[in-house]
Amino acid sequence: MNNDEKILKALETLQQGQQQLSKRLDVMQADMSDMKQAQAHTNTALEALAAGQEALTTGQEEIKSKMATKQDVEAAVDAAKSELKADIYILNASLVKKVQSHERRITNIEEKEHIPNPDKN
Repeated sequence: MNNDEKILKALETLQQGQQQLSKRLDVMQADMSDMKQAQAHTNTALEALAAGQEALTTGQEEIKSKMATKQDVEAAVDAAKSELKADIYILNASLVKKVQSHERRITNIEEKEHIPNPDKN
C-alpha cells in the first residue's frame, strides 16, 4: 500500500466515524427535543399547581377572616345572657303582679263569703 491509499483509507475511516457521530448527534437532538417537551409539560403542571395552591391560600385567608374570634364569641354569649336575664326579670315581675292580684282577689272573696283559708293559721 502506498501513501495515497493509506491516506484514502484513513479518510474513509474518518468519514465513517463522522457519519456515526452525526447519527448519534441526531439521536441526541431527538432525545433533547423529547426532554424539552417533557420539561414544558412539567412546567405547565407546576404552574397549575402553583395557581391551585394560591387559590387554596386565598380561600383559607377568606375563611379565617370570616371566622369569629374567641372574644367575638364571648361577647355574643355575654350579650345573650344579658338579654335572657332581662327577659326573665320582666316575666318574673309580670308573674309576681298576677300572683299578688290573684291573692287579693281570693282574699276578698274569702272575706266576703266568709270562707276560711286553709293555708292561714
